[in-house]
Amino acid sequence: MIGDEIRRVRKALGLTQTQVAGTELTKSYICQVERGRLVPSGRALQVIAERLGKPVQYFSDNTAERMLIGVLLHASESFGQRDCLDDAHDSLRTALALAEQTGRQQVSAVVLLAIGQVELRQGHLTAAQTHLETCLSLLSPPDNAVVGVWCTTTLAVAASRGGDFLGTVQWFQRAVDWSAHLTTGETGARAQALETYGDFCFAHQQWTAAYDLYTAALEYSAELSRERQTMLTIRVVRCLWQGGRYDEALAARATVRQMLAGLDDITVRAFAQREWGQVLTTLTCFDEAHAHLSECAVVIQQSGDTEQEALTYRALLFLAYAARRDDWFAQAWCRILRVPPHAHPSWRIVRRFAWRLRIWQAIETEPLHHVDTFLQPTLLGEPRDFALERELIRVVEGHRDAVHPLWALLVEVGGDPWEAMDLALPLASPIALLNLLPNQPDGRSSAS
Repeated sequence: MIGDEIRRVRKALGLTQTQVAGTELTKSYICQVERGRLVPSGRALQVIAERLGKPVQYFSDNTAERMLIGVLLHASESFGQRDCLDDAHDSLRTALALAEQTGRQQVSAVVLLAIGQVELRQGHLTAAQTHLETCLSLLSPPDNAVVGVWCTTTLAVAASRGGDFLGTVQWFQRAVDWSAHLTTGETGARAQALETYGDFCFAHQQWTAAYDLYTAALEYSAELSRERQTMLTIRVVRCLWQGGRYDEALAARATVRQMLAGLDDITVRAFAQREWGQVLTTLTCFDEAHAHLSECAVVIQQSGDTEQEALTYRALLFLAYAARRDDWFAQAWCRILRVPPHAHPSWRIVRRFAWRLRIWQAIETEPLHHVDTFLQPTLLGEPRDFALERELIRVVEGHRDAVHPLWALLVEVGGDPWEAMDLALPLASPIALLNLLPNQPDGRSSAS
């Protein structure tokens, strides 16, 4: 109702009814309007709108426009689920024009948030950040706290994708600050913000911070689905292990098993099993990890989701490598060889990953000149992917003529040549490799 909106805006601005009335109206008149006992005339509504700093349209009903905006928002969500992002964006641009006509900043903020999220999916970071920051400028706590939490969380994700570590942390912290204004029924947004912040810390191996954020999110278990609770608990176990709290991590295995058993949807359970299998690999519980990952692979293969199946076999390959189980590796490799060449691009990535693991296995167990011979057939099929390993092997053997090809390969693929350090760690000490690498661009020796 108009009266309710006038009262809300007046109180947000800290104005009294007398101040809104001014000399043109009376306090009693404003009181009656706010209680819904009077409908303000056109002139009276204009006076009230000016006092409150809003356009007259702001206090209009706008029922038809708001319904159409809702339809457009649902349409954009449907387009987004089908990855028709251009169509989703077009729907939202139309919705934004209608929202601006209503004069309601809260409505415009919701649409701007949706636009920013779509643009982020399209990879348009600058445009996404512009729309999201505009959205945030239209909000003020404690009103619209849910939109504020989602907006700042999305800005944090955008900053992360842009490589702005400090900006990411600052936006996540603002999301946490906004979440303090959420009501009891809105705490699901806080749980999501904490989980997303935890994922960022997890990805950057900030295990203690990730653990704290995940456990804080789990405090709102009533707002979380069983799937989300299970996935968060699995990540908590990984954080415990990586943080050196081994006994606690191992003790939590029984809890995770129970939670997995409680997931009714077999596909949902399969995804959770894959996550848990990867954590068990880290915990060196190899047999249990293999059981979960193998069951997951069967379910995902039956679902026909080739991309997810490829990701599952990647996890199985790494498990086989970590456990030094050639039989597991052979099983996974046979499945990879049966995949048609035109399958999802993820399978090509997994195939390269399998070759790379096989190369590192050979490096650990065979003379380097044998490994170089083994690399020849792989170089024919994937020359750029495996030329790097070949040149690294030659560098460690002491062939200085391999240094410049190695450097050129890394530059050609757009990488940092100094990443060769990380790739070569299984082969030689960092200092030994640095002494072989060329000088840095400023002329200093790399070892200096």
